[in-house]
Amino acid sequence: MGRSTRVALGAFAFAALACSANTEDLGCVTAAECDLGEVCQAGMCEPPSDPRDGGAPIDSSVPRDAGPIGDPIDGSVPRDASLPRDAGPQPPPVDGGAGQHPFPPDDPVECVPPAPQSCACASGMMGVQQCRSDGTLGACYCSPGDRREDLERVRRGVVGSWVGTRTTVWDGTFTVWMRFEASGRYYAECDGCVTTYWGGDVNSPERVYEIYDTYADGRGEGRITVMFQTPNMQPLARVDVSEDENALSFDLDRPDVAAPVEFELTRVPR
Repeated sequence: MGRSTRVALGAFAFAALACSANTEDLGCVTAAECDLGEVCQAGMCEPPSDPRDGGAPIDSSVPRDAGPIGDPIDGSVPRDASLPRDAGPQPPPVDGGAGQHPFPPDDPVECVPPAPQSCACASGMMGVQQCRSDGTLGACYCSPGDRREDLERVRRGVVGSWVGTRTTVWDGTFTVWMRFEASGRYYAECDGCVTTYWGGDVNSPERVYEIYDTYADGRGEGRITVMFQTPNMQPLARVDVSEDENALSFDLDRPDVAAPVEFELTRVPR
């Protein structure tokens, strides 16, 4: 046997011994030398480790998405993997789990205060109505031509017989009966009080009233007789007749007194 033949046989024998050693101790240099699903770690073929579990080997027979993922914050409570980690508490489902929020939507508002809006006046012209703090629209403010129509409406609306309350900050609330005539006379009675608070309830021909103007919001303004020893005309303010002309309110508003005498009346058959 020649020298070259002996060298070749020696190299083959050494390679066979090295392969046998790798088979026994599962040594490796790269993952390509390991079984499917294993990695080469520190010269050994081993299952891959999961850093979330402190480095413990992963059971390769269980899919990674086989069940709910434990939340590492408390180590026990499963969380919905479809939600972001910072999704926060979710509203309780209603209607059989439809996921709708249990609270009804806010009531719609008519306007955004304090922005005014345009409105139609009785004359066909455009007026302005102010947006109140609660999101509702106030009365339509119109031109002086429309105020003349308001004046006629208030004058017509107050005529008739009424029953209701008279209130002051000094003696409280009492029931009153009043009648306003188209001629300008009025009659009044109170159960336990003086109807106008000041003066007396003497039904005299000099007991008269007058509505001579309206405010921009359509309420009337005028004057009314208070029966002292001699008749005394006092301001009649904020005369408000309802649209159906069955409710009437107004104030007897003396300029030298801090608070008015307030009337809230309902129309009754004469």
